[in-house]
Parts: sequence; C-alpha cells; structure tokens
Amino acid sequence: MIRYLIFDLDNTLYPRSTGLMKMINQRISQYMELRLGIDPSLVENLKAEYRKRYGTATRGLSLNYDINFKDYVGYVHDIEVENYLTPNKCLEAVLSRLDDFGKVIFTNSSLGYAHRVLKALGLERHFHRIFDLNFMKFTSKPDPRPYRWMLEELNVAGEECVMIDDSVRNLLPGKELGMITVLLAPGSDPPEGVDYVIEEITQLEGLMRSF
Repeated sequence: MIRYLIFDLDNTLYPRSTGLMKMINQRISQYMELRLGIDPSLVENLKAEYRKRYGTATRGLSLNYDINFKDYVGYVHDIEVENYLTPNKCLEAVLSRLDDFGKVIFTNSSLGYAHRVLKALGLERHFHRIFDLNFMKFTSKPDPRPYRWMLEELNVAGEECVMIDDSVRNLLPGKELGMITVLLAPGSDPPEGVDYVIEEITQLEGLMRSF
C-alpha cells in the first residue's frame, strides 16, 4: 500500500521554464567567484565536474573548499522567488484530491528556501515535512544515505512510497530501495530505473488512480 508521495522541489513542483533554477545556478557561480576566489574562466567546468562526480556542485564545494554552509545557502538562495513563481491552483486542487497520501519534500535546497517556494506556489499546507540539505548532512541527492535516513524518519519501507523527480539520477537510489519512481520529463519514455514518466506534475493524479 502506498503511504507517501515524495516530491522533489525545483523543476518538479514548478516548470523549468520559470527560470528560477537558472538564477540559482548563476548565484552559485557568483559565490564561487566572489566568495571563494575561483577564476571565472574555470567556474562552469568545475561545476560540471562536481555534478558528474558528486551529484551536485554544492556537494563538490563542500568537499573541496572550506565553505560556510549558512553563508553559502544564504547567498545562493537570496532570490525573490515570487518574481518567478505564482500560485498553482490546478496543482493545489490535484494535491487536495490526493489527500489519502502523506506528502513530503525531498530537496537538495535549504529549508527556508523550500518554504518560500511552497508559499509562492500556494502549496504549503499539503506538505507536512521537508527533508532538506541540512537533514541530508549536506550530502545531497543522489547519495543513497539521505534516502535511507528519510525512510527511517517516516517509518516506512521504500515499497510504500512513490518518488517524483525531474532527474533520473536522483530517482535511481529510490528505485533501489523499492520506491515507485516517476520522472517528470515531457516527451520522454521511461529510462532504465524509472517506472513511469509524466509530462507535467498534475498528471500524477491520474497515475495514482491507476494503481
């Protein structure tokens, strides 16, 4: 029996086209240049290397530089999210109709930022728990450890969860733990390790009703 829906936050609860994650990516680059003194010509290649090796640029920076996480997330997430996001009444209605399931956020971002995003989308009331970068001990998805810690906190088995994310890489550890995995990827067929693909997040309702 499915008990929990586990949602990624960025580019999942809102579309990539908003440009919010693009701005966050720019803020990471600025932090690397201004706070860490990294040569601007090296920043983009270094970020790509860290994403490939560690899953996120943030994880790579934490392992290779003595960064202050409070300063880092404060700088990177110093964005007026309301300039990019508006209340999503359609998604709010969908989540209301999926009230039989517990809903949590599982994100590589900070807690404060996640709350601001949910508030801007008008979705705060639907999520009783946010598992953020601090909960993950700054390891970040797709490191498998935070997935296990989350299941322990929820006191559920992987088989009792559906995980929704826009990244195949981030879904694979959930799949290995028995979760049903749902990829948000317009125009895509399910790649290996993914159970279902939906074009947009509101299609989750129809998928859940089909189980």
